[in-house]
Amino acid sequence: MLLHITQDHHRVSVISFPRDLVLAVQACLQIDGSAGSASSRVLLHTTLARGGFSWVVLAIEKLTGLHFPFAAQIRFDGATASFKAVGVFRCGVFHTQNPGISG
Repeated sequence: MLLHITQDHHRVSVISFPRDLVLAVQACLQIDGSAGSASSRVLLHTTLARGGFSWVVLAIEKLTGLHFPFAAQIRFDGATASFKAVGVFRCGVFHTQNPGISG
């Protein structure tokens, strides 16, 4: 997920990337220390297992064209606790993908 907090701290935007999103990734060291090769077709959820958190960040940076000076890895239970700590908030869906045309 990509989280953006406005400078005045009054608005937060979140973009969720599907775990089965197909990405192009650059070469990066893998978790076991071996060199991972660049690939034009990698599923997003495999980047964490293959190259660790830094490879996930690099893949999303390449996809979005943005640079992320800060990143965090939060497990599902941590995300749930974060949402409970924030309390009530409004959530809107601004764009949905039509499954009939995705591919």
